[in-house]
Amino acid sequence: MKSRAARASLVFALNLSLAAGAAAQTRTAEVPLPERLLAAIDVPLTLDTIERAGLTEAVALRVLGDGARTRYERLRAASALPFFATATARAALERVAAADSDLELRVQAVTGLARGFGLTDPLGVRAALDAALHQPSTPTYVRDHWAKERAALESPASTGAPR
Repeated sequence: MKSRAARASLVFALNLSLAAGAAAQTRTAEVPLPERLLAAIDVPLTLDTIERAGLTEAVALRVLGDGARTRYERLRAASALPFFATATARAALERVAAADSDLELRVQAVTGLARGFGLTDPLGVRAALDAALHQPSTPTYVRDHWAKERAALESPASTGAPR
């Protein structure tokens, strides 16, 4: 069971990370805790912080798909989706990896797919990303990142533990 003290400490950490100025303090009061987690710079995304903040898959998907959000918030949403381990989260990351206009977001989606979903379905992830990223229009930067993640995924040293 989530303790009030643990949630309070997360709220405190999130408020500290966003309280850089008066504008940030005003914004903190208006933004729900799950979305503050996606905007926080100094709070790592872990299963514990995601649960304590009440971040849901629906919120992460909404932020990921919202082009008006900051790049950082969208990157954090992409990083959070593998924790939910659902077909919906995987499909969203596959779409972003294949076609988003932000190359860093595409790379983050590739990383999430390889390191999150690749542990349970390495063949499926390889097939999906090979098909999506083997297009001539795919930037070299994204393809090169997938090559590195794929090599790690296929490595005999890959034990199924998150990297």
